[in-house]
Amino acid sequence: MKARIDFIRRAIFPSCLVFIVAACSVNEDDIYAKTDVVYGHKAGMALTFDYFQPKNSNGAAVIFINSGGFYSPIFVRENVNDPSSRWLLYQVLQGGKSFDLGLQLSFSPLLDAGFTVFNIRHGSAEKFNLNEIVADCRSAIRFIRSNSDQFGIDQDKIGLWGASAGGYLSIFLGMSSRVDKLEAAAPNDQLSDRVNAIVGYFPTGYDINAELEQFPGLQTLEALKVDSTSLDSLSIKNHITSDDPPVLIIYGDEDSGFITGPSMAMYNEMEKKGVISELLVLKGTGHLWRGRDGKYNTIAGEKAASKMVSWFQQYLVSD
Repeated sequence: MKARIDFIRRAIFPSCLVFIVAACSVNEDDIYAKTDVVYGHKAGMALTFDYFQPKNSNGAAVIFINSGGFYSPIFVRENVNDPSSRWLLYQVLQGGKSFDLGLQLSFSPLLDAGFTVFNIRHGSAEKFNLNEIVADCRSAIRFIRSNSDQFGIDQDKIGLWGASAGGYLSIFLGMSSRVDKLEAAAPNDQLSDRVNAIVGYFPTGYDINAELEQFPGLQTLEALKVDSTSLDSLSIKNHITSDDPPVLIIYGDEDSGFITGPSMAMYNEMEKKGVISELLVLKGTGHLWRGRDGKYNTIAGEKAASKMVSWFQQYLVSD
C-alpha cells in the first residue's frame, strides 16, 4: 500500500509566524528519509537537518533553508505511533497552535524531478542574531559538501532555496560564499560554502539599514538587533559580483513593499553586474502566494514551483 509522506515547511512573515504542512505524493518506498541529522553544536544544542533522497536521484541537491522571521521550526508528528502520519509544526508563540495552509513549499516537485533535498534548521532569534544564523547556514552547507559521497550527491551540484527570511539567507549566502582559513577551525570550516544555483521566494535584505528605516515594523525582528555596521555587511547589495551563481527571484505583485522593493533592487543590481539572473513576478498574489482573501493561490504556487524546479534542472543537472 502506498503511504503519503508529509513534509513541513515554514512560511515567513516578520510580524506573524506561520507554518505549513506540505504533502508529497511520492510513494514512501521511493524516498529515503533521515531526520535530525546533526551538522553542528552551539550553546549546548544540536544543529540539525532532514535529508530526503528519491530512488531516481539525479545526483544534484537542493538545500532548503527553513527559516521564518529568522526562526527555525519545531517538528512534531501527528501520530507518534504511525510512521507515515503527517509532520506538524507546533508554534508556542501562536498559542500552541499547529498550522496547515496547503502546498506552498512542498518538496514533492523537487523529489519527483530526482533532486535530493536537505531541510536545514539554524539557531533561532531571539537567542541568536543574524551573524550567528548566517554562520549556522554556512556550517550546514560545508557539512553537506564534506559528506557528499555519503549523501550520494555531487558536491559541485548544490543549490540553495528559501522563502522570505530563508530567501534572503539563500541569496546572501550564495553571493557571499567563501572559504574560511581559521587556524583553529574544524575541518568542515576549511571547505567552500559556494553553491551552484539559487532560488529566492519573496526575499528582502538588499540594504537592511535602509529597509529598517523605511519599514519600521522590521525593527521588531530580534535577529536584526545588531549594530548598523554589521547589518550593512549583511546586506546583499555589498556582495553582488559577476561570478556569482545563477539566481532566480520570485515574488507576488501584491506582497509588502519591504519585499517587492528590495527584490526588484537586488535583481536590477544583478543584471547590472552581469550575474545570470531572472525575475518572475506573479500577478494577483502576495506573501506565500496568498491573495487578498488570505487564501492560497494555487496557480501562483504551481507556477513558482515549476519555475524553481526548471531553474535547478538547468543549472544543476544540464551539461
